Amino acid sequence: ARKTWNGCECKKAWSSDGFSCDTYCCNPDDDAFGFWCFVESAECEESAWGYCKPQEGNAEHRDCTDIEGWVDIEQDGCGVYEQDQMCNSDGTPGPGWDRTWGSLADYFSDGHSAKSACCVCGGGNRKKQVAKNVCTDIAGWKDPDGDGCSEYAAHKWCSSTGFGIGWHEEWGNFRGEPSAARA
Repeated sequence: ARKTWNGCECKKAWSSDGFSCDTYCCNPDDDAFGFWCFVESAECEESAWGYCKPQEGNAEHRDCTDIEGWVDIEQDGCGVYEQDQMCNSDGTPGPGWDRTWGSLADYFSDGHSAKSACCVCGGGNRKKQVAKNVCTDIAGWKDPDGDGCSEYAAHKWCSSTGFGIGWHEEWGNFRGEPSAARA
């Protein structure tokens, strides 16, 4: 079974506007944020649908960490790029990349291509970069629903630039002090 960024169970089969999905997560409307699903419990998600959390984890490579949960438009993550040698460490296509597929950039998803998301392709978060991007949570901060910075980070409700992939637009703006919620 697949889950949303909020940890809610996706329905295995669903349909929307004439499109049917039988693999939990699909992207029938070419949503820029990627694959989504209808959920088993709208109460859990606080909506009838949510964006799917990628199945692949967050790999670390010495001084670099892959962008957590990133997958391309085909749902291939950094582990697949590494295993199949689809890219080189300088960000160019590797021996496993079929030139008829186009460029790595053609598989851009969730704000990244493999070149910027995967350590093996020259991307990811380098330890020197990570130190620059750290922000500090305000200890004990909670929104009116009792959720703190750790919940906002875990459910991808926010990012360092504002709303995250787990936030639903129908929830409105952040409540409380949004700068405190940045993870």
